[in-house]
Amino acid sequence: MSNNKQLKYGVTMALVQVALVPLSQPGLAQGAETPTRYVITNDNRNPNSATFFEIGGTTMAPTLTLLSVVGTGGVGNSNAPEGAKTVVTAKVGKEACAYVANPASNNITAIDIYTQLYAGIFTASQEDTGLNGLASNGTYFYASYGTSKTIAAFSMTTGCGLAYLDDVSAVGESNAPVNGMAAHSNILVTTFGNGSIESFNIAAGVPVSNGDLQYSTGHQSQLSPQGVDISQNGDYAVFGDQGPAVDVEVSDISSGKLTPTKAYANLGTVGGSDNLYLSPNDGLLYVSSNHLPNAEVTALYFNETTGEIAAGCSATPKNASGAYNLALELPSGAGGVVYAAEGSPAPAHSSQIGMFTITSSGKTCTLTEGTQSPSNSPVADSDGFGLKSIAVYPPRPF
Repeated sequence: MSNNKQLKYGVTMALVQVALVPLSQPGLAQGAETPTRYVITNDNRNPNSATFFEIGGTTMAPTLTLLSVVGTGGVGNSNAPEGAKTVVTAKVGKEACAYVANPASNNITAIDIYTQLYAGIFTASQEDTGLNGLASNGTYFYASYGTSKTIAAFSMTTGCGLAYLDDVSAVGESNAPVNGMAAHSNILVTTFGNGSIESFNIAAGVPVSNGDLQYSTGHQSQLSPQGVDISQNGDYAVFGDQGPAVDVEVSDISSGKLTPTKAYANLGTVGGSDNLYLSPNDGLLYVSSNHLPNAEVTALYFNETTGEIAAGCSATPKNASGAYNLALELPSGAGGVVYAAEGSPAPAHSSQIGMFTITSSGKTCTLTEGTQSPSNSPVADSDGFGLKSIAVYPPRPF
């Protein structure tokens, strides 16, 4: 598909930009460096918004303080596929950028994190419909579309802009659309929610299929990859499975494409382990589970040299029936505090962020939600509607 289908914005976007301002601002010039760390949500609202929290306290006694709620100018939807991410952060030059998906209006909003000001709204081709999830390798940006079964590629530009490049077909086995995505260096790995997975070469920006569409090994045992992450060294793709317990799979991608996955089953008690996130040092794999009405957050041991996974520890969220996207306090080491998006289904549609601390020695660990008294976790996202997706800035460096 050609790149002459990009939609243009003029007066309309300028008017929206004036109208959308944060509740508060940190008082820094745009593009200035700041030591402040943030948790950012996609609130799934109509009209949609992103809520900014400041990370504070200590790793063993964490806090989140509400800073602002920023309108996106689009319309959210709480029915994103399991394993999809609808808010991502990136450093583009010296600018700190948050990108929020507005699935119901089929567009993506950029927000300057330092000022918490709306930076623009972007679309792909008119033929790309049914926006699902987002991913970035820090240079290029990707959005998946469930109705058109496509992935659109953008270059990341100054001012947190997105410049549409082109789109490609992305169809799984049995005609399934993309569910989860992860981008790392020159590879983009996708899941299709029905047990099939595929990878794409993104060295030139626009994805090119590696011709490795396949069912995962766990598919034979009724496991279905939903979420996906890629190790820091780029050698392994790790998948979170929809299954009866905490089930994950690993594919060796050191050749530049997927190989048959190795399945690790029954590593925790609650099924629906659709979302996962590797620690910055690749030593721990954090997994969230959401077989309603139960939820669980699990830490597993990951060996970045062999791709092997070993059982670790888990915690049951105090006030949540669903645990979804995960994020980490720190861009180094084990990641510090583990944040979990905790959204309740209809009719409550409550939204909160759970904060979990981990202590680890050897292959033994303990995962605990909050440590202060009275408990500081979870933290309410009052503007959220069935919260599923969060991100942290500064982001993990891979």
